[in-house]
Amino acid sequence: MQKVLDGLDKTSIYRDKCIENILVEQLSITIYRLQVLREMVEIVLALPIRKSWLSYLKTLEIRFQCLLSALLPDKMSPKVHFCCEYSGIIRDFGPPVRYWCMRYEGRHFYFKKKALRTGNFKNISKTLATRNQYKHCLLLSKCKFLKLYSETSCVKQTKLSNCDGDVKQLLYEKFGIECLSSSTRILECQVLIHNHVSYKQNSVVVYDVIQSPSSITIT
Repeated sequence: MQKVLDGLDKTSIYRDKCIENILVEQLSITIYRLQVLREMVEIVLALPIRKSWLSYLKTLEIRFQCLLSALLPDKMSPKVHFCCEYSGIIRDFGPPVRYWCMRYEGRHFYFKKKALRTGNFKNISKTLATRNQYKHCLLLSKCKFLKLYSETSCVKQTKLSNCDGDVKQLLYEKFGIECLSSSTRILECQVLIHNHVSYKQNSVVVYDVIQSPSSITIT
């Protein structure tokens, strides 16, 4: 009887190990499939996209389709085939984020929310159009994008002598201001918005970019 029990224990242990190995293998394959899909999504949603990435994206597309066809042949849908066309679409039309349907979905969400809140379904088209016009009238009455203006934030007075050498040289060359007097004070701000351009302290402003042929991007 004891031998029979020992044999059953060994059989159960062997069975548990087999089940554990199968689960670990399936889990590792699932994680690998998700990693491939994640890399594809990162490239597809990138902006800008380099042309050198398209060949790698094509290999990811083929790898992902092969994994699904081998592991989940009954769960494959036409979308799996569509994902293999992203590299060609990006090569022909540019980054997908510039023409994807999420812009429409975001706009449609606003109108759907308004339709539910108003509760007026007799002439829903007129109701939504009227509410949308009211919203634009409110925004346009307060906006400043049609005007040239300057706006500052976090303004404080500081001594001119506390500025660094580059700032002193710039003030002298551009405006003829000598930074010799320790009593002279100027206004210093954290953010300056001038003619719709935001300037911040310690920020970097890029005026032009010189690209080599190997770093061509799709914008």
